Amino acid sequence: MKRYAIALLTLPALTLVGCSNAEADPEPTAPNVEPATAESTPSPTQETSPRGNLMKEIGEPAGIHSLDDPSKNVVTYVVKGIEVDPVCTSPYAMAPENGHFIAIDMEVETAGEPGFTEVMYGPINVSPHSFKMIDAKGTTVNSVSSGPSYGCMEESETLPSSIGPGERVTGKVVLDVPSTEGVLVYNESIDPSLGWEWEIPQS
Repeated sequence: MKRYAIALLTLPALTLVGCSNAEADPEPTAPNVEPATAESTPSPTQETSPRGNLMKEIGEPAGIHSLDDPSKNVVTYVVKGIEVDPVCTSPYAMAPENGHFIAIDMEVETAGEPGFTEVMYGPINVSPHSFKMIDAKGTTVNSVSSGPSYGCMEESETLPSSIGPGERVTGKVVLDVPSTEGVLVYNESIDPSLGWEWEIPQS
């Protein structure tokens, strides 16, 4: 079983099952297994949202580590900036379909093999479809991706959509949203219950 943990969230303990020999032995007892541990001790500024996601600040790392080595992240995400209504740089850029663009400036760093694939199963795919938005009224926006959101920035400025082991990449992910107030949510594809949220900055 592949094991992973998100910072400050505890996952259920794994259960080990023993094997009996040919003779009638007592029921084997599973040894105690420690549950997944947090990467650091919670502080007053590290809280969860009503959706159970970790709230993150701009520039604050978010990551997943393997239980085999909790001191090292298998993947680390850093949102370096969130820009509302950015200027598109692609010569083929179109107006947003939903009203506004939001550009998320990200850095993603992954561990090498074999640890990366043991936890993440394969390349990480980060795109507008990876995010959702909760507006200021608490309503989830149905879709934050569109043709114009994919075509807003030059390819050299966008985050690679597929990220493999032993990589460190930077770039922007552009969302197409109806409002500029609320929070942005990223849920990990290997387990949607693991996620982080960032408040959209207001100028």
